[in-house]
Parts: sequence; structure tokens; C-alpha cells
Amino acid sequence: MSWDKLPKADQDLIKKLSREAQIEQRTLWDAYVAEATGKLKAAGVKFVPADKEPSSRHPAGARQVRREIRRPDRTHPGHQVAGQPETAAQVKTAAALFSP
Repeated sequence: MSWDKLPKADQDLIKKLSREAQIEQRTLWDAYVAEATGKLKAAGVKFVPADKEPSSRHPAGARQVRREIRRPDRTHPGHQVAGQPETAAQVKTAAALFSP
């Protein structure tokens, strides 16, 4: 049966219950994020807050990051995780905390 053929009362009920489920899911997700963040901080992971205001420098900054990532010697910090024992250990700790 298509949506258009459902009675309006059924459509309204589905919309209402979907919205309630969405709100509940957000609540559960926020609780999970808080718990996970607490575990990671306890394990020594440091969080760096992101700027909430868009920056006019972002496009240029993004281009610079892409150039660094494409460098043949791969010196961008994101590619050195395995070569940095402290960072590699944090990644391993985080993975162990959340593995089933």
C-alpha cells in the first residue's frame, strides 16, 4: 500500500510516532556519546573543540590539507599515526574500549 492510499488518521499516527522515535533516538545517542567521551577521556584521549563559527579561511585551509595529504612523502600528521607511539596507543585503547 502506498502512503497516499493510507487513511489520513494512519498517516498522522505514523508521523507522530516517527517523530517520537526520532526524539528518543537522539536522547539515546546523546547518552552514548557522553558515556563514550567519558571512557576516552579516562583513557587519556584529549579532545580539541572545533570552531563553531564558519571561517572564511576554511576553503583555503581545506585546499592546504588536501595538498599536504597528496604529498609523496605523506608527512601530513594524519598519516603518521602508526609512527607515533603515543597516538597509536590511544587509537588502540579507544578500539579496545568499544570493541564487542
